[in-house]
Amino acid sequence: MLDLLEYTGARRGEVANITVDDILAAYDMEHPSLRMETFKQGHDAVRYIPVTKMLLHDIKTFVETSRRKNMKSTSGFRSGPDHRFLFTSERTGKKLSSETITNEISKLRIHANINEQVCAHMFRHAFITNLFVLLIRRHHMANEDDFRRALLDSHTFMAEVMQWTGHLDERSLETYINLAFASVANYAETISSVHMIRAIQTFDNKHEELMYQLEAGLPISDYKKHVATLIELRNKDFEIARNREAIVAA
Repeated sequence: MLDLLEYTGARRGEVANITVDDILAAYDMEHPSLRMETFKQGHDAVRYIPVTKMLLHDIKTFVETSRRKNMKSTSGFRSGPDHRFLFTSERTGKKLSSETITNEISKLRIHANINEQVCAHMFRHAFITNLFVLLIRRHHMANEDDFRRALLDSHTFMAEVMQWTGHLDERSLETYINLAFASVANYAETISSVHMIRAIQTFDNKHEELMYQLEAGLPISDYKKHVATLIELRNKDFEIARNREAIVAA
């Protein structure tokens, strides 16, 4: 759940509405994009967010293990056909609500001894700011005025931003521009591909998780197997990133 919030910038309700079929469909794509219902844009509005094979692999594993076990141990299967929503209640097997997502994040905050307020929307806020940083790097924007002009003048650029964030009004993106330029100095000058940077960040985060598991007692044989899979998926994501950037540049 936290991975999806972090890597898609989705709203609580949008994450709650993701289905197993959405995940499997994205996993089978040559250039994976996750279907996301878009709130605040009316009925049946959807967008597609580019995601990595690494992220989808982890979620697919979750579907085949934890979710399957939970559905079998609750009334999830016994009450009728599988509803196919990705996240389910551990107690009932029913679709997880937006409020439950909020409560789960609050519990994690307490467990991690974080004193500051934490909410699901903070993941979205960070995602959009980071997205702008990457776009600024890719298009070599020198200042905020250049970036604003690009948003106004380039229909392709605007469509890309709006697709990823699910915003209906470009004016609502204004608040993220200053934050993006304040952060832009922290990113490597030599990497211009938005998708490549996201793939690298995902790999680093996933590998760090495996290191923690290794320190906590994960057998070295399992660690090596997981790392080999992760590297294979990373290399696929790198190739996808190069293809996506070639399409943009064409």
